[in-house]
Amino acid sequence: MFLKKMMNAFGLGGPTIDTVLDGPGQPGSPVTGSVELVGGGSSATVEHITLVLVAGDDTEIFRTMVSGPVPLGEDERKAIPFQIALPWEMPITISGAALGLRAEAEIDNATVKGDIGMLSVQPLPVQWRILEAFGTLGWALEDAGIQFTKVPFARPALPVQQVFALRPAPQYASEVGAIELIFNVTSQNVEVLVGSGQQGFPGRYDRYTVAHADADTVDWAPQVDGWVRQALEHRVTAIPLSRDHDDDSGPGIAGTVAGVVGGVAAGYVAGEVLDDLFDDDDDD
Repeated sequence: MFLKKMMNAFGLGGPTIDTVLDGPGQPGSPVTGSVELVGGGSSATVEHITLVLVAGDDTEIFRTMVSGPVPLGEDERKAIPFQIALPWEMPITISGAALGLRAEAEIDNATVKGDIGMLSVQPLPVQWRILEAFGTLGWALEDAGIQFTKVPFARPALPVQQVFALRPAPQYASEVGAIELIFNVTSQNVEVLVGSGQQGFPGRYDRYTVAHADADTVDWAPQVDGWVRQALEHRVTAIPLSRDHDDDSGPGIAGTVAGVVGGVAAGYVAGEVLDDLFDDDDDD
């Protein structure tokens, strides 16, 4: 038994597991796929199967169980379908932000881990329109980092926050070094945080609330330009992201999860268009 566990731990002769996704996801919507099991040199019972959402260099964000016990014969192949709901606060995969799902199976008190299946998360219509407007106005998307952070006025379901860093449009180059953009998403609306600072990233934000239903009813370019102007005028009164609180609900900004797992999955049309939009700005 000990030898069998050791061989399974090193992937020798034991069952294997893999994650296959049906397509891209979107915040607040389900993503579907299957966990592919292949039996090893002897029959076994998979005690349970867990899916783990990871960012960047295999840093875990959350996990959820998708199956209970599954008998698996020698060299037998099985596909276990799953459907999981993505949180509304889910980061989107553009500008190098990488997410993936990894399946784990518990067999004979040992954990068998599969490879990471890249997960493409498309922006919601409101997010798409706002990012598109920044690009139209001449702002250049520099990063879409996924940070382990605590936002004082939000209670996210995930322990991460995505921060979009944008280089200024020419008309603002002398006034601000960078703009940071954050989306706090709920089922009803999107709270948009716009931060400004002369040097480096600001850590201070003005807040604006937009309903999902407004995505196609607002002229977004002047709206976003107005937000930027107000952020520059009111930055002294904006709320600091890293302000200390008495509660211990989570850490402050602890660093960015680098997107080294790889690029976004093929078929992520919205993200590709956004990247092209900002890339075109750099080429001018």
